[in-house]
Amino acid sequence: MGFRNTLLMFGVIEDSPFIMNTALLLGANPNHSEKDTYLSEETCVLKDAIQCGGKNAEKMVLTLIKKGAHVNPPQIKENMLYTAVRRFDSPHLVEEMVKAGADLIRGSGPLGRPPLIEALSTGHLKSMQKLLDMGSPLDVTDANGQTALMESARLGNHDVLEYLLANGADVHKKDNFGETVAHYAVRAASSKKDEKKNRHQLKTLRMVKEAGADFFEPDKTGKTAYALARELKIDENPFFRPFFNKMFQEASAEWTKSDAKQRQIRADYTKRKQKERD
Repeated sequence: MGFRNTLLMFGVIEDSPFIMNTALLLGANPNHSEKDTYLSEETCVLKDAIQCGGKNAEKMVLTLIKKGAHVNPPQIKENMLYTAVRRFDSPHLVEEMVKAGADLIRGSGPLGRPPLIEALSTGHLKSMQKLLDMGSPLDVTDANGQTALMESARLGNHDVLEYLLANGADVHKKDNFGETVAHYAVRAASSKKDEKKNRHQLKTLRMVKEAGADFFEPDKTGKTAYALARELKIDENPFFRPFFNKMFQEASAEWTKSDAKQRQIRADYTKRKQKERD
């Protein structure tokens, strides 16, 4: 068995379906794992097949899954679905892995990203769409509490942003630092004048605002997205100045109405108490 498993690993690493399939026909274990002496961590056949990056890699991964390779091997730290969407933009592979029980939520990598956010971040949008079709939650978060909506605002990906908003992504959800998608949209903007980029960034800001994002909701330090824009001098850029000026005027009007309402409530209460005393 040792020779057959060694042959299997060799076939995967060398990107050779012929050697891999020969080893499997000889009875090699598709769930074989061993210590990676270079990285000092456990590896397995499926992980190596995903990571080898050769032209036959995806085909070999699908073959291993069909032969019974575990898509959530307990001895491997990272989520294999995360690793797969990082490497490939393949809806078919995503579908087969999820059908085999792959984990749609568990985060991996230095940022603890779930497969959905990793697919978006790497630009593998067909895989991202398939993940959503297969049941990935819209508002799944990474280790910092960041959602796909926040990431799409940061990247300025309007197609993804529009899709997520249309399907109910939460514009009020906060990350671990208390920031909402409004903060991410502001950070993605620039104080530097660049007409093409600024127009694109302005569209991102408008999209999240129109979806109901609150630019006056404070993060854990008390800083709002509006205050962040002023701090970064984004509101001084001529492309963004009208957007932020109008936002402030609208907010001021609402605050004035709210203050007037509160004064009326206090006045009514005072009158009622006065009548009770009389």
